[in-house]
Amino acid sequence: MLIHYSPKVPTYLFEGSVEAMRQAILGELQQRMQQGEQIGILLADEDLSAFHESGALVYSLGNTSEQIATRLFAGLRTLEEAGVDVILCRNFPEQGLGLAIRDRLLKAAGGKVKTLPT
Repeated sequence: MLIHYSPKVPTYLFEGSVEAMRQAILGELQQRMQQGEQIGILLADEDLSAFHESGALVYSLGNTSEQIATRLFAGLRTLEEAGVDVILCRNFPEQGLGLAIRDRLLKAAGGKVKTLPT
């Protein structure tokens, strides 16, 4: 049986347009930080400026599908080992390698998906 790594901390996957995902993650981040939680975020390089001063622990997965697929498990482990209370992650384009990335993210999130307008 093939087993994929899943973090022990709750992980949430946000799906929708890039801007909708950014805004929803920022909103979730602010709400959770007000409750005293330490937040980890998995993003693409293109998202970094939106989260630069967010107070979250940010792990960038890169720009390309190949970089994202290669760095995904390291990102999850890094955030978990840093002691975050929750991991928030955006979805990525669902073509080619993006389908495998989405599958890995769904498994890591254990079905905890927040679907937003596209």
